[in-house]
Amino acid sequence: MAEPQISRKKTTLWNLFYLYVNNIISIVRGILIIPLYLAFIDTELYGAWLATGNILMWLTLFDPGVGDVAIQKLSFSFAKKNIFELRNQVSSSIIISLIISLIACVAGWILSFYLDAIVGISDNIDKANLLIAFNISILSTVVTLFSFSLSGCLIGFQRTKEVGVIRNVTAVIGIFVNVYFLFNDYRLISIALGGFVASLLAVIFYAYILLKVIKKENIGFGFDLKFFKEYNKIFTFTFIGKLFGTFAQNIDLILVSRFIGLHEVTILELTRRPIRIIRGIINSPSIALLPTISNLYGEGDTIKLTTIITKTLKLFLFGLIIICGGIIAFNEQLINLWVGNKFFIGGLLNTVIALTFLTTAFSYVVANMTFSLGKIKTNSIFEIIKNVFSLILLVLLGKCFGLWGIVFASLIASVFSELWFYPLLLDRIIMLNRLKTIQGIKELFITFIFIILVALLISNFLAYNTFITIILFFFYILFSLIIVSLTSNETKLILVKLFKYRKFELY
Repeated sequence: MAEPQISRKKTTLWNLFYLYVNNIISIVRGILIIPLYLAFIDTELYGAWLATGNILMWLTLFDPGVGDVAIQKLSFSFAKKNIFELRNQVSSSIIISLIISLIACVAGWILSFYLDAIVGISDNIDKANLLIAFNISILSTVVTLFSFSLSGCLIGFQRTKEVGVIRNVTAVIGIFVNVYFLFNDYRLISIALGGFVASLLAVIFYAYILLKVIKKENIGFGFDLKFFKEYNKIFTFTFIGKLFGTFAQNIDLILVSRFIGLHEVTILELTRRPIRIIRGIINSPSIALLPTISNLYGEGDTIKLTTIITKTLKLFLFGLIIICGGIIAFNEQLINLWVGNKFFIGGLLNTVIALTFLTTAFSYVVANMTFSLGKIKTNSIFEIIKNVFSLILLVLLGKCFGLWGIVFASLIASVFSELWFYPLLLDRIIMLNRLKTIQGIKELFITFIFIILVALLISNFLAYNTFITIILFFFYILFSLIIVSLTSNETKLILVKLFKYRKFELY
């Protein structure tokens, strides 16, 4: 087997670079292009499309996380240079992914007959346009599901650069296809066609690069029935966890549609859209580290591993707190400049959404780290429990309190489940330093109180004036950096090195 040609550091940096490029593309696709949609597509029709997006996400429940497992397993085996495991992990991942993609295709086709009943579409909606777009998006989702195994295998081989290039180039092509057909009066169908072209091209390029890598590393393909059965056991837990997770995370818009109305679907989704884009940006550094974490764990370098994880989490949390405050202070102004204030959900609910972002984004990163450290079964079992709890809260509170209940349900579910479980699990794996952990919690708590108070104060002084908003934004950033520097000496030193352009390492 050939020696790995790409270092862990380069793997992480390439992964991070292309994740940020992908975030920029997501901003174009998820933010900048929305006013164009609203200009060509009726608001209620677009609201119905957003609600059907939840159904499309349900199809992803058939994927038990093949790509994620492939990243963890192949990174681990690649560090140990175990050709037998690598050969069978690649083959097993592709076979399983192909099977679930075919099942998802059949399920999507069946669901298309019940689209009206599930979403609750009014008679004045163009149902024909919606149904065609939905069916095309089913194919797009199915192809995307299959692509996860291919891209996961490539990342496991530390080929993050190739995956990043393919992902971003095909996404840009998809946007151009989308805009072209939108201007040719295809309305919702244009969105679906853009996604389908992007996913199909991605699969073709992933498959081509993976074949080259397998040949270069002298791995080849193989099928061992005993290995396949053992490999499949992992997905028993990940599938059930993904099943409940997909429903819990993608049922809120349908509940809003059923309990309140399609107009409120658009309001909730557009208020959260910038936050979802921001979450993708803030999650990128931690996601970029995941192949490195699995690879280091495979080598048994626990000291370096622990140092990277603890420093990453601390920096990540400080960044999350600053962004959470920024959402509270400036999201209303952003929505107003973007699509108009009529699509803003309101100050209090926006604050709740911002706090939910803080808790879930932190939990997501810690969960990914424990997953990369081999706790696949434990993570999956807890995901089942957490998402059942979340589903119950969403339905009960949504039915009783409408939009308020749905927004608060997400925060309550996060605080009382994942916010405490994953940090405790991580502590069991890498044995965090107790004194440093307690000190870090104190620093973060002080920072949180000061930043959130200032954010609430700023939110009451916005007057839809762009110049004033820019001034307040720079004041908020400066204030946040000062608070972080005063409360955490370790973070202050890192910030100083950054501003002085000095090279620093996480370990």
